[in-house]
Amino acid sequence: MARRGLSTRRALEQHTFPPVVTAVIVLFALFLGVYLPHLFPRYDFLDLPLIIVIFFSVSQRSQMAGTFLGMIVGLAQDLPTNQPIGINGIAKSIVG
Repeated sequence: MARRGLSTRRALEQHTFPPVVTAVIVLFALFLGVYLPHLFPRYDFLDLPLIIVIFFSVSQRSQMAGTFLGMIVGLAQDLPTNQPIGINGIAKSIVG
């Protein structure tokens, strides 16, 4: 009898999302990442865009797509802040 392990085709399947869905989710995460700490200071430590980058990188199973998405999200997160541009971009590119 054949055993099904973690290396089955279904377990290794790549998940792709339409670019519009990815963009909307990323923009929503950036919006919540900016305004959630102002409404609820208790959630200041939560980095929602980082969680989104990790999710899309793992689900797509592509190193280049994860690095590129991490760079875009990090740079977009740097724009409305007082930090130097590229700090979050570099960190999220490495994580992606």
